[in-house]
Amino acid sequence: MTGDGAVRVRTADDVELALYRARPEGAARDTALLLVHGTFSNRTFFSGTGERGLAGMLAARGYDAWVAELRGHGRSGHRARRRVVPDPVLEPPVAPAG
Repeated sequence: MTGDGAVRVRTADDVELALYRARPEGAARDTALLLVHGTFSNRTFFSGTGERGLAGMLAARGYDAWVAELRGHGRSGHRARRRVVPDPVLEPPVAPAG
């Protein structure tokens, strides 16, 4: 991308996400764009190499383009998933008192 390195943001559940910016060289248009990848990819889907990616192409046309990297992808963090159903070996049921 033609832009900056990662900007880090922290979510309410304490996960750090990475955002990447492709800035236009001149004055930016009034509209900024947020590009979000799909399930099985990361920022490179939009960033490509140099101006070959969509974010760089949009920046070359005057848009302030941001690429979000979802949790667990690329340089964004992820939290361990909590088990909803207890594991009977690791967490045996507690017998009622009395």
